[in-house]
Amino acid sequence: MSELCRFRGIVIVMYTREHGPPHFHARSAGGSAVIDIASMQVTRGRLPHAARRYVLSWARRRRPELQNAWDRAERGQDPGKIAPPE
Repeated sequence: MSELCRFRGIVIVMYTREHGPPHFHARSAGGSAVIDIASMQVTRGRLPHAARRYVLSWARRRRPELQNAWDRAERGQDPGKIAPPE
């Protein structure tokens, strides 16, 4: 597991060599969810409304970086870090 970003009590992680479709995991005090990178849809789990809104807003702006991180993780490499929201 590699932490990509942390903001507002939310942690964004990605696992190396995980199976597709490309996705990332978001965890907060109120829950956790798996988010598909292409569709920006929560495919598993739940986040509180505010956390979900922050995560999806951040992820839409960072979609190319998330896809690049996925590609690196799929090759067993460190996916790197992605900047938090401004």
